[in-house]
Amino acid sequence: MSADGNAVAKITTLMTFDKKEGRYRMWSFISDGATFESAGKWDEKKRTMTSTRRDGGMTTTTTATFLDGREEWTIVTTNQSNDVVGNLKGTNTIRKQ
Repeated sequence: MSADGNAVAKITTLMTFDKKEGRYRMWSFISDGATFESAGKWDEKKRTMTSTRRDGGMTTTTTATFLDGREEWTIVTTNQSNDVVGNLKGTNTIRKQ
């Protein structure tokens, strides 16, 4: 739990570039035990990675933009009727080692 009482999830994502497909492949592991695989594209001009995952009639699109030491992200899930059923936003601060 965070200081404000909200649940905190930790996510680890592994990413590689698939030259044959011309896209990034990602595998994410969430601290609650959930896992998922997605595929994405990098937009150098916008400094944005957009990935999409389809599962059981749901489509989840994650957009991450990398700016000046931080990552701003959104995760939007829609159903088969294209209704938004989930919408998350956040900012991660990039730590310097």
